Amino acid sequence: MNIGSYELMSGSSAYFTCPDNPAYALGASDFTIEAWIKSFEGGPILGKQVSGRAGFCLSVDLGSVTLSTKSSSGQYATLTVNNIGVCDGTWHHVAGVRAGSQLHIFVDGTALSGTMTTSGTPPLSISSSDRLTIGAVDDSAVPKQFFAGELAEIRLWKEARKLEDVNHLMGRRIKAGNLSANLIGYWPGEYGIASDFSITHNDTSSVGMPMMSGSQPPLTVTQPDMTFLFSGIYDTWSRDLQPEGSWTSLKQFSLTSGGFVLMDNIVLQNTSIKGTIIQWLAQSDLPGMSLSFFDTGSDPNFWDLPQKRSVIQGFVPGSPKMTIIKGLFRPMRVGCGLLLNVGTSRILANRSGKPVLVDKSASSHDHVCEYENGGILEMSSNLAIQAAAARPGVAVSFETPALSSLEQAWTFQPDGTVALTSNPTVGLSAGADRITVTTALSDSSDDRQKWLGLSDSQRIYNGQSQTSVISVSDSGNVRVVTNSDGTSKHLWYTFRSSLISESNALALTVTGAPQNARAGTALIIDVWHPGNTQQQFVLNGSVYVHIDSNLMLSVREDGAVVLADILDNPPPTAKWSLGQPVAQANITASVTDIEGLAFAKASNPFDVEYVVTIETGDYIAAGTDDSVDISLTSGSKSLPFQRLSNSELHADPFERGCMDIFRFRAPDIGPIRGFTIKYGADTWFYRGRWVVNSISVTASAYRGQIAQWNSLNRENLLFVMPALYSGRFTIFDISGKDTMSMCMAPAQDAIGGYFGWYHTWIEVTNPGKPVVKTYFDCAGGHGGEGTIDNVITGSCSREDAVLMSTGFPIDAIHPLQATYGTNRTDGYQNAGVRADGKLKWDGQCHQMANRYLWVCNPRISIDDAFQKPYGYQLSVWAFGKYGVGFTDWLRNCGFKDIPAETSDNIYTWIQTAIPAVNVARSVFAAALAFQSLFSKTSTPDPDGPEVKDLLGKMRSGGATIPQIAKATNLTEDAVKKLLPK
Repeated sequence: MNIGSYELMSGSSAYFTCPDNPAYALGASDFTIEAWIKSFEGGPILGKQVSGRAGFCLSVDLGSVTLSTKSSSGQYATLTVNNIGVCDGTWHHVAGVRAGSQLHIFVDGTALSGTMTTSGTPPLSISSSDRLTIGAVDDSAVPKQFFAGELAEIRLWKEARKLEDVNHLMGRRIKAGNLSANLIGYWPGEYGIASDFSITHNDTSSVGMPMMSGSQPPLTVTQPDMTFLFSGIYDTWSRDLQPEGSWTSLKQFSLTSGGFVLMDNIVLQNTSIKGTIIQWLAQSDLPGMSLSFFDTGSDPNFWDLPQKRSVIQGFVPGSPKMTIIKGLFRPMRVGCGLLLNVGTSRILANRSGKPVLVDKSASSHDHVCEYENGGILEMSSNLAIQAAAARPGVAVSFETPALSSLEQAWTFQPDGTVALTSNPTVGLSAGADRITVTTALSDSSDDRQKWLGLSDSQRIYNGQSQTSVISVSDSGNVRVVTNSDGTSKHLWYTFRSSLISESNALALTVTGAPQNARAGTALIIDVWHPGNTQQQFVLNGSVYVHIDSNLMLSVREDGAVVLADILDNPPPTAKWSLGQPVAQANITASVTDIEGLAFAKASNPFDVEYVVTIETGDYIAAGTDDSVDISLTSGSKSLPFQRLSNSELHADPFERGCMDIFRFRAPDIGPIRGFTIKYGADTWFYRGRWVVNSISVTASAYRGQIAQWNSLNRENLLFVMPALYSGRFTIFDISGKDTMSMCMAPAQDAIGGYFGWYHTWIEVTNPGKPVVKTYFDCAGGHGGEGTIDNVITGSCSREDAVLMSTGFPIDAIHPLQATYGTNRTDGYQNAGVRADGKLKWDGQCHQMANRYLWVCNPRISIDDAFQKPYGYQLSVWAFGKYGVGFTDWLRNCGFKDIPAETSDNIYTWIQTAIPAVNVARSVFAAALAFQSLFSKTSTPDPDGPEVKDLLGKMRSGGATIPQIAKATNLTEDAVKKLLPK
């Protein structure tokens, strides 16, 4: 899913404006402006400033950020930070703060020193009756009056936000239920909607043609409720039943990832989301409504024909005409970027309403977007590519998007061709003149029918300095220069083993014939072709190697990029990294074994088992179906790339919120210190947005060590995996740590025993002698008939486990006990989880066990176990993975690195049990309704009517008894007993 941001195109003078509002009467008080920006030119971000009048403005320019304040008498106080790169074509977070008489500027979570210039005595009164502008400023004295680029998460606060406050929220979308009274302006940019989402709800108008961008900053969007499945934009209609009328078009309905509800651009207030139902009372000129969401629509009261997309079905409460409402989900963007025609080396563009092929220039902005229904839309006009007919040799045009048009639905093939979905023998092709776009008889050998989607460019850093990057010159030479703002010549797209310049869509190329490649051969840029071996490179550790010649890239004294012989200890000029300076990537491996060339020399080439564990983020659209390859490095050698496809835990790896384990055997290269991920290497079009939480590696030759990389330490910024990324592991020595094991056995209570549910408990054992075991009984006991030991194990500190259990450390007042929490249901010594089955029910033994497993390093949970206890997933649906109040318990215990959210990935788990998408979505809706009902039940019962109703809805929704059993972790016999008769 592509949520997007605001796009203000260069030269368009596009911006947003809001009328004056009492909330903006800041006077001499504190305030904060912040936003995410992506630009090559810069300009004003947000301001309320007119020539000769009081006001304020936060702006960026090439190499600088400025926060300015002015009084009505002409006095000013301005802070400028220079020599800072924020207009480099990548996303940056910028904040300007006034705190008393001081001004502060934060960039990407760091406070920067700048130059303060003043006249008069700050803080100055900045109140005026002028309008507020976003992406522009009304002061003619400002050199750049318009912003050019992309903006998102624009926020205006009537308080001085501290650096830690800014960092806490900079990587997150603000949710509808978490609006602060001090947030007086909030324009998130989701779906390009021009609305103020803050409590001010000020009118926001568009000037010029602001657009929705296909790009978005690295923001976390955690959604434990129905917004995960149903967020998006819907076309809506209404119809009266008394007297019966026809369907009449209504306003556009939007449900954002943060839970905001809009009709057109009006942000509705006091909405209620319960299960899959949204309700609100009458407000403004809108009646109150009660809307239910479904994954498909077939009710004849709403639909003449069955709908295969998400729908809304609802009514207007109390309407004398018994008005009903329906809505149909609009297709979502899958990805956006340039679309390069391989045969012509030109990009698809809109010129006077016609699709044509043009040469890529540094200033061209001809992005197209792929939609989930197969539509290809040009971003600036929002028009779709349409064939004149479903046959070869006809013209192609831009037309208004239409869901029912067979000539607008295209299939992106894995070989790079694009075919009509209704007739796959018809492909999209460059015309014979290399300019026009037409259809042709599908032929995968014809490069004019091959298209490459280019997005998410990044810099290639050289080890000479923190700012040394590869750049292209106008003459086609490739050099290492100092990174600078205002140019795309430093940015590169990656596809397979090729590097393609953003400035002109030409590829990094070794000069001359392949047989003549040798040390000293220079590199240039040239027309890209997927089979050209002179354009194929691999990043092994910190060394970039030309695959065909087995020579590495280095930098000559004059800055030219050349080939060089591979060295065991390469100099800084031969070290590289993508997306971050080499010193930050800190991958020091040199490469003497490239793509397995030296492995044949080993007497036993596959003598070490490597185990790679990857956790995908539990955020909206965080998973991916694109290919993932990993190369491990030790500091002296690197392994060849290994395709990660066969997860031990999931048939479909890298889904949202899932942990995947991969095993492979390879030579012993020493203790693992770093990695390189190659993501979406075979994806011709737009890669999915893969969010990665952590990567860990163990090697059988080095037991007792875990190499771990964790993106969650990045100030809450969501880490979106680029096409190629190198990272350095943190090494954990677990050889002397305690071992935590989760064990389980059939439940002995009347209900649990009758339905075959399992009780879980935790054992902690020290590595040395004498062996001391500590039991955490999770409100029951431990051991007994049918016990399964070591269901999942991890490394921990016994002290942390006791702290989690009791809230107190082991000391003289709280000495170590042999057992904790035995048969206690009031939360005592059970990690704060109450389980008495009445009003104060926070979870079951499964939630207690997960809380203990949370203290392991690296962290694990029952989700990672091969065999989950019966009843586990049902308890997760009711209480969440860690039970109610987990983050509060962590704070009370004094734990650090507390997660921002602990939502549970219900839908992904359902999909693993129920492959059919329509059935899985129906079951998900039933699970949400179950959560809502269960939370309001005064005496919840694990075999009560709520559980039986859930299983009944799952069955009627198309799930089989074995599927229900797998999705809930119940036995099939238990499902049969609980299903309504």
